[in-house]
Amino acid sequence: MILRILILIGLVKLLDETESPLTCAIVYIIISLILGLLYSVSVTGLLVTAILGGAFAFLYFWLLQKYKYTGLLWWAILIIGALIGFI
Repeated sequence: MILRILILIGLVKLLDETESPLTCAIVYIIISLILGLLYSVSVTGLLVTAILGGAFAFLYFWLLQKYKYTGLLWWAILIIGALIGFI
């Protein structure tokens, strides 16, 4: 769980620096694939995780980028998205 939080913090910082949700989503997919290989997940599981997780990650980072300067709404997206990602 701590690893997921650190990855999320790093990706949000990357989004802040690059302002590119696609870059953050691709990095998220690569990290998910590497962790899946380390935990010996099946190839089908890896592909499903990559496709669905990548789509969710892109939407999540796109929303964070779109509402970057709105304050409370940005924090709400950050927290709700993180909670959904941990479920």
